[in-house]
Amino acid sequence: MVVILPQEKNALFRKFFLILFAFLILIDYAIPYTILSKTAKISGSFLFWPLLTVAAACLAFLAVSRWEGDR
Repeated sequence: MVVILPQEKNALFRKFFLILFAFLILIDYAIPYTILSKTAKISGSFLFWPLLTVAAACLAFLAVSRWEGDR
């Protein structure tokens, strides 16, 4: 049985969220210039930005909610 120490768990949690935020930044640039570049209506791109903002806000909330245990 593998035992994960609290320090290792926090480090793994931080790496996981850094990777997710890096992925959000990547799709923030990739989607509008690739998939949405051929969209004739501007409403398609306006749907993307709020969804990306909600995803980033949810990830930030989850990351910040774990700070309470770090005191």
